[in-house]
Amino acid sequence: MIDGIHSHGYILDASYPTTFFRELSPVWLNYVAALNGAAPRELSQTFTYLELGCGTGFSSLVHGAAFPSAEFHACDFNPICIAACEQRAGALAIRNVRFHEASFEELLTRNLPEFDFIVLHGVYSWVDNPVQQSIRQLIRENLKPGGLVYLSYNCLPGWTCEVPLRKLLLEFAAASKGDSSQRTEHAVHTLKRLRSSGLEFFRANPSAITAVDAYARSDSSYMAHEFLDEAWEPRYSVDVADEMMEAEVSYLGSATLVDNHEPLIIDSSTAEAISGLETARQRQLATDFAVNRQFRRDVFVRPSENDENVDVARNLSDVVIGCLGNPATISTTIQVPRGRVNFHADFIQELRPLMSRGPATLRQVATALGGEIRNSGEIVRNLLYLVAAGVLTPFAKPFGPTGSHMPREFASTTVKRMFEDVAHADGPGQIASEVVGSAIEMRPNDAAAVIEYLTGRIRGEPKTALAELLPRLLRLGLLK
Repeated sequence: MIDGIHSHGYILDASYPTTFFRELSPVWLNYVAALNGAAPRELSQTFTYLELGCGTGFSSLVHGAAFPSAEFHACDFNPICIAACEQRAGALAIRNVRFHEASFEELLTRNLPEFDFIVLHGVYSWVDNPVQQSIRQLIRENLKPGGLVYLSYNCLPGWTCEVPLRKLLLEFAAASKGDSSQRTEHAVHTLKRLRSSGLEFFRANPSAITAVDAYARSDSSYMAHEFLDEAWEPRYSVDVADEMMEAEVSYLGSATLVDNHEPLIIDSSTAEAISGLETARQRQLATDFAVNRQFRRDVFVRPSENDENVDVARNLSDVVIGCLGNPATISTTIQVPRGRVNFHADFIQELRPLMSRGPATLRQVATALGGEIRNSGEIVRNLLYLVAAGVLTPFAKPFGPTGSHMPREFASTTVKRMFEDVAHADGPGQIASEVVGSAIEMRPNDAAAVIEYLTGRIRGEPKTALAELLPRLLRLGLLK
């Protein structure tokens, strides 16, 4: 056994990087539900949310800040992580996230509410069978009827060429000295040296060469968590879906939004061949081979007595969509796994000013873009494709025009403190938005410029870049 690994296989002596995952947003998961025919959870009232294996807790903190009236819980067995989470929550004035220092087995003994959402990112294929069983039991005992589960994991067949590389990394790390990060750094260096020595494996598997180069560019602490966990095992999606039936939830769709649209990920001839297979399980497995993805973000749902009464069309038309960036830059072309998709120029030209007014429901946008010569179904499909490609994004709520005034203050104390954190960071950071129901990425120099403007250190009219940024931040609810 490699020193520093927990008894259930998880690394303890290497810090996990602070990361944010937009797919954990209740808004994002509700979009997946509406897109795939399930009822979204009600977000305008108090709802409950649990993150299992929260690490540094930043995703839960951001989403807690975006929904201050909701009740968030986040669990991790690492006391250093939980202490850091609680300290950061206090510094950001976020008071609706409760952190639990506990294993998943210990969490089962605690008095928890029922949850609308249970999420876990990068946990399931890194822990052993007993922990996976605890995860499924937590979901079975604590998820509300109609509740949603987000479960991400390394998957097959996409990892096939890299599984042998992981074996080499384990062997090299076990024979070296230091903590897990240092051992991983040594292992990656050794592997890179081997990659250049002409091994037949690399000639037969060119993608493995690309993988080794990517390892060498990655943070060693991240690599330790990714590869050195004893329980690490990529999974087939159909097997994970079978296991989740034990938790009394069924597969609904993907939080990798493009994967919900077959025409965007596989060509028509492949789709036709797959459709001829006998069972849904076979078709799902064949689709996995067609896409060859390495990482899945699956969304599951618990059955509810109201499932037969779900108004699928209305739920989808009520979802709110908007543009996080500059709507004027929306292109007539998007890039998806299958290739390039082109839109009519006049459609995009009319969409840009609509999105510049702020987020709106799918029904409102489709109606505004409708006309005598346009098909309403095609308009909706185009909008969904734009969301799938990341050009547009799900929002928590519509947000009307803010008027012609320039912003005078931050939307909240938490937003102000997040701006200050980003302004002093080494790279881009995240700022919670109640309008988006998630976070807006901000560069340090932009955050610093906004602070200077609102504190009066910029005299006169702001320069062009800031003058363009401020109205967007108003529309996104970060400023007022």
